[in-house]
Amino acid sequence: MSIKRITLAFCFYMTLVSINAQQPIKKGFSFGALPAVSFDSDLGFQYGALVNLYHYGDGSRFPKYDHSMYFELSTYTKGTTIARFRYDSERLIPKVRTTVDISYVTDLMSDFYGFNEYQSVYNPGMVTTSNRLFYKNEKDMFRAKADFQGYFGDSKLGWVAGYTFYHFKMDTVNNTKLGITKTGKTLFEKYQDWGIVNSSEAPGGSINYLKIGLKYDSRDQLACPMKGIFTEAVIQTAPKFLNQLFPHSKLAIIHRQYFYTC
Repeated sequence: MSIKRITLAFCFYMTLVSINAQQPIKKGFSFGALPAVSFDSDLGFQYGALVNLYHYGDGSRFPKYDHSMYFELSTYTKGTTIARFRYDSERLIPKVRTTVDISYVTDLMSDFYGFNEYQSVYNPGMVTTSNRLFYKNEKDMFRAKADFQGYFGDSKLGWVAGYTFYHFKMDTVNNTKLGITKTGKTLFEKYQDWGIVNSSEAPGGSINYLKIGLKYDSRDQLACPMKGIFTEAVIQTAPKFLNQLFPHSKLAIIHRQYFYTC
């Protein structure tokens, strides 16, 4: 029996954030840290770290924070990289929760199963020892998003609005760089040969989304809810004046309910 991919991961998490009411109230800055160390037989060794900084102000809102800044940076020795910054605050704009998220991800072996992604037909016979990259491609993604949330008066009913920008760069897998033998074409290359993906789309492109919606949030706290519900209905649209080629809209409905039992 051959092992085609081996992944070993070690994670350690240390945080000074406490949700136990019996613990001292936090004031000022606190942080959580998580090193990222793993090994993948195709991508190489991964190394990096995740850090989350919290600012609780004078502690009057604890366990709620005034500001949160999340940093993530990790890379594999063969090139796959994750770089992310996330800022979250209810104090930057009074009575409005502001979330800014900027990410850059390079994936040298991204899954590509077709236009329907995981709902596409998967043929295991196409993945052979000489071409196990059939359902893979290389994808770089840059994302910048800004979300804003608020409530109507003192009620738990609120509104959601935001903007997201994506830029994608697509290519076939660089099997030489990864040291993987490849014969024959991948599905991504066949899509181009068949004209399903034309030459202008194949390298990637950019897309702009606008978002608006409603939410109902009765959670007792954001960090680790023990009771309450969170329901959100959001329309995300890529209008024609921002996306000339493929304007479209999406509807997302999310419902979560939290229970605590001793």
